[in-house]
Amino acid sequence: MLESYKGFKDLKEVVDVGGGLGSIVSMVTSKYPTIKGINFDLPHVIAQAPSYPGINYFSSVFNLVVNYGLCLRLGFSSIIGHTIEEKLTENSDRLQVWNMFESVPTSETIFLKWILIDWSDEKCIKLLKNCYKAVPDHGKVIVVDAIQPIAAETSIAAKNLCLIDVGMMLLNPVSKERTEEEFANLAKAAGFAGMEKVCYVDNYWIMEFYKKMRN
Repeated sequence: MLESYKGFKDLKEVVDVGGGLGSIVSMVTSKYPTIKGINFDLPHVIAQAPSYPGINYFSSVFNLVVNYGLCLRLGFSSIIGHTIEEKLTENSDRLQVWNMFESVPTSETIFLKWILIDWSDEKCIKLLKNCYKAVPDHGKVIVVDAIQPIAAETSIAAKNLCLIDVGMMLLNPVSKERTEEEFANLAKAAGFAGMEKVCYVDNYWIMEFYKKMRN
């Protein structure tokens, strides 16, 4: 991805929402050492994340949709322990608890990789509105996701995408693959001026949602 997508160049800060163990944002900061990377995920996920140079850790508490749509509320007090406290000490950072459907950390750039696929349009719009508030006028939200073709295709990539779509629906009924128009509609509904498909890497598109119209 970093070989094809040049949108991280000249950025000062990136928040990876739902960044898991931090491997992606660590690759970004390795290639661009001047970028401050923030990995934003659930406390029990952050507790398992290795320490990376230049990466700060933020934890969130939000509803997870698991098999067959069952909602599981993860309480912060029940999962924080010595492991995550030690990690915060290692990174000289302080723990902040967020709900990504209420707010996300303020940053020049928000990174969403394979996040929107997990949620309904309503939830995606709520998350994207929070991202809109979190970035400055010149900021952007980088979205990495598959784009569903409008017409049926017989390519290997299209077949793989259909398999992923069916699998996701079985595991999580609210998840969905989206067309380019549907992504553009999400961006517009959240307040963004537009959406641009920047590049295509390994069956996935890298898109940018921006607050002001570009020349």
